[in-house]
Amino acid sequence: MQYAWSAGFDPNGFIKFFDKMATSEGYVNGLSWFRTHPPFYQRMVQSKREILFLPAKAGLLENSPEFDRMKAELKTVTKKAEDEEKDRPSLLAPVQGCPAPEKIEYKSGDPIEVLCPEPGDAKSTGR
Repeated sequence: MQYAWSAGFDPNGFIKFFDKMATSEGYVNGLSWFRTHPPFYQRMVQSKREILFLPAKAGLLENSPEFDRMKAELKTVTKKAEDEEKDRPSLLAPVQGCPAPEKIEYKSGDPIEVLCPEPGDAKSTGR
C-alpha cells in the first residue's frame, strides 16, 4: 500500500480489490486458494488501518489508461480460456442431475449422498 501511495495511486484500491474477490469467490470460499494469506475481510481491515497512517495526499489516481487497456486485454484472454475449457472434462464439473451443494463440506463417515443425492431420491426431487 505504501508503494501504491508513493507512486501516486489511491491505496483504497486494495480494499476494492479484496471486496471484489470476496464478492466473486465468497468471503469464506475464497480462502481455499489463498491458504497462505489472511481472509479477504481481514485483509480489508488491515489495509484500512494502514491507510489511516498514510499522510493525506491530493490527486491520488484510482485508475490509469494503461490499467484500463490491460483489463480489456485480460477480458479477451479470460473469455478465450473459458471457451477452451468449457467442454473439457474436469473434476470440478457438476454431475448431470446433481444439484450443486450450497456449501461443499464433507465430514468423515457421512454418506456421499449428503452432498449429491441419487437421481429419483426424495431429496433430489424436492419431495
